[in-house]
Amino acid sequence: RAITTFKDTNLTEKQTYTYTITTVDNSGNENINVAGISAAAADLTAPKITIFSPTNITYTNKAISLQYQTNEPIEWCGYSLNNNMVLALTPTINAVEGSNTIRIDCNDTSGNIGQSATVSFNVDTIAPAQIKGLKVNTILGQNSLNLVWDAANTSDFSYYNIYRADNSFNDASSMAPIA
Repeated sequence: RAITTFKDTNLTEKQTYTYTITTVDNSGNENINVAGISAAAADLTAPKITIFSPTNITYTNKAISLQYQTNEPIEWCGYSLNNNMVLALTPTINAVEGSNTIRIDCNDTSGNIGQSATVSFNVDTIAPAQIKGLKVNTILGQNSLNLVWDAANTSDFSYYNIYRADNSFNDASSMAPIA
């Protein structure tokens, strides 16, 4: 009895190949009027995932848009925030105050699993404390006022905004700074 299997090896992944099998009798007659059957070699390459958002910056909101791209069709993707359990992807992630990391894992349609590079980013939603010791002094003989205050006591100090109005106020959010 003849062998009825054949393993074709060293093929190019994802390449489609067409095969047919013919029979030959003892006289050497071969029926070559046969149809071919095609199949593709397996996809062995994991998908490549690129994260576009978040990026390595400091965000002032904990809700951050999650944007990414893959190099091939994907069956499922999930993300791990701060090395926690992988969750199904959502358009927005909810990061924590301070340092964060995110990684995206995806399965392609052949079951290969790919991982993005880990992206580190920060969230800082806490405003610094109010300035203390503000004093406004008239400068005699000048059309000016002199402002003096205690230095900010915060580790992430960047700069001061100075606001001015013609009447009293308790909220500067709708005002433009003058300096």
